[in-house]
Order: sequence, then structure tokens, then C-alpha cells
Amino acid sequence: MRLKGYLRRIFYWAGMLLLVCSIGILLYEYEIEPYIAKQDAEAVRELYDKEAEGVIPVNTPEPEEIAERGTVQDGREEEVKPVVKTKFSALLEKNTDVKGWLTVPGTNIDYPVLQSDREDGEYYLYHNFDKKKDKNGSLFLDKRSSIEENTRNLVIHGHNMKSTGLMFHELLKYTRIDFYRDNPVITFDSIKEDGKYKVFAVFRTNNNKKHGPVFDYMAGNFEDQEEFMEFVYQIEVRSIYHCPVDICEEDSILLLSTCSYEMDDFRTVVAARKIRAGEEAVPDTSKAKTNDTPLYPDKWYDIYKGIKPEITSFRQALKEGGLWWYCGNQ
Repeated sequence: MRLKGYLRRIFYWAGMLLLVCSIGILLYEYEIEPYIAKQDAEAVRELYDKEAEGVIPVNTPEPEEIAERGTVQDGREEEVKPVVKTKFSALLEKNTDVKGWLTVPGTNIDYPVLQSDREDGEYYLYHNFDKKKDKNGSLFLDKRSSIEENTRNLVIHGHNMKSTGLMFHELLKYTRIDFYRDNPVITFDSIKEDGKYKVFAVFRTNNNKKHGPVFDYMAGNFEDQEEFMEFVYQIEVRSIYHCPVDICEEDSILLLSTCSYEMDDFRTVVAARKIRAGEEAVPDTSKAKTNDTPLYPDKWYDIYKGIKPEITSFRQALKEGGLWWYCGNQ
């Protein structure tokens, strides 16, 4: 009897210890860790905001001064360094991987965009601005995107962090057309130039061949203008609603990509076209309408049913007169 009582006490206190540890882990994961991550993000944001507003004095030369460093001196040609906007100086002092700053209205997405020069193009998937291990990761440019080389299609990745609500979690708000109507313009200021982008599509796609053919939306540059327009066409036929934004051969675009949980390896992508010089910044979003037949990955129709639409190509659709969004000369 004494042994049974002793064992009961052991099991009781072992259970209590397990319960306390479990509560502690949950508390850290859902309260403490998110708090630390948000504080870190706020500190970086404050540093950027202060310099952008001219609060922090900087010694960095103006962009035109930096561009002039390609002059020949003593028979040697100095290396021409890329033009860098001075408002990024303080951030670049802390992390030379900074490539810009992304702000999405109506969300908490207001973060630096990074790109590692390491062979691991996904380094910032699990590292923060200070290059410390962090499950929230950072927003980062795809390895095929380049600010310095003026890539036509810039792709920014970010986690959909359900537990903390950080990074690209609130990007999924764009799956609602009413949210798009209120927030049609995204700001991405790179280290080279400021930029605003009009959202023109929101689509879901797969990243796994077992779910059907994979649409390579991360392509950076294109062989010619027609290949670029074919790429835009493939985005448009997948969009869950039609946005009143036209696109032509000379445009450049920005894609924001995050994990989507309809099934394994799914992605939700928000596509935006850079606003042209002298163009009206805000589109008439009252003209936006739902796409009744967007193209989804094959697996989607196995799970959610529906009829897969038949699509042709940019060239064929253009001949048939079905590209209301195209504003080129072909």
C-alpha cells in the first residue's frame, strides 16, 4: 500500500510538471516569442522611419554623387557602385542585405525586404533582420529577382505566420475583393528608387508537381516582350477577381508570395503593376469584379470541385479579342 501511494505521488507530480512545462511552452510560443518578434520589427521600422523623415543625420552622399564614382583617376577606373537612396543608410549599416521597404495598406505589412548574397537563396526564410534564427523569418527577394539589374518581375517571399500574425499573414486579406477595393495600391521603395504598384491580380497556385503542372511565377526576366505578356496572361487567367488595371509590354511587376493552406505546398500570390510616370495612382476599384472561372491547380478541382476552364495563350486570346486588360500595340 505504501508503494502504491508513493507511485501515485510520483505520477501526480510528474503530471503537474508536464502540465507546467506545456503551459510554459505555449506561453512562450504564443505570447513571449511574438512579443519579442514584434518589438524587433518595430525597432527596425522606427530606424527606417526616422531616417526617411530626416530625423537621423546621415553622411551618405546623395545618389548623384554615388553614381559619379565611375570616373577615371590615376589611370584607373573606379568601380561604379549602384545608386542607393540615403533613407536606407542606417539600415544598410546594420545589414547590407537590405534591398528595400514594403508597405501594404490595411495590413501590418511594413517591413524591410532583404536578399542574401549566400548560395542559400532562402536564408531569410528563418532569419530575422539581425541575421538571428527566427521562425518568423523576414521578407526577402527571390534569388531570380534583382534590384540592381532592374528585373521585370520582382518576387518577394514571406511566411504566413498564423501564430504571430507577422510577415505575410495579413496578405491573405487580398483574397476578399472588398479588401482589394479599399487597398489597391502597394508601396515598395527599393534602395534605388521609390515605387508604387497597382494590384492587378490575386491567385492561388501549387508548388508541388503532384498537384498538377507548376506555374513558374518566380521567373525574373524574359526572352522578349511576348514571353513577358504570356507570363502576365498566365497570371490573369488565375486571378480570383478582375482588377481595372491595364498592362503592356513596357511595364514591370511585383509579386508578393506566401504559403496558402488550402492544401500542402499551395501559395497565395498578390500581383501588382508598377505605376507609370504621370499615371493616375488609384484605379477605379468599383469596376473590379469576381472571376467566376479562375484557373486553379488540378488538385483544387479534386477537393473543391468545379470545372477547370480551358485556356489558350496570350497570342491566341489576343486574336479572339478577350484581353480587356492588354494596352499594347499588337
